[in-house]
Amino acid sequence: MNVEYAGLDFGVVLQRQLKKDPVAQGGWSAGVGNWQGIDWLNPAGNSNLRGDSKVAGWYKSEKMGALRSQWLAAGNLAEQQRICRDIQALSFEEIPYFPIGQYKQPTAYQSNITGILDGTAVFWNVKPA
Repeated sequence: MNVEYAGLDFGVVLQRQLKKDPVAQGGWSAGVGNWQGIDWLNPAGNSNLRGDSKVAGWYKSEKMGALRSQWLAAGNLAEQQRICRDIQALSFEEIPYFPIGQYKQPTAYQSNITGILDGTAVFWNVKPA
């Protein structure tokens, strides 16, 4: 894999992630993002579940969009929970994104470093071996 580091402000990231042109014309073929906490908490904040192809990966799903709209309009917790089960089942079929940060994230580091924690990359607890 050829990697190009592009230090961008978030506004440019949002514009570029929707660009479907070939890499030579400013498009992209892979990207890494990191969301935290409330971003994944429920279908209201999880933009990857909108199914409108307007986030990185361009996931498009009328079914998912409809389920998310139903969740937003739900009248009570029990109804939201039922809809969330349907969202989860559909997510296993359509795979809208790969949530690597929620699991042991593959991380490369030198063997003379200790204290690397699982999940999101942080720089505390890290020290020479």
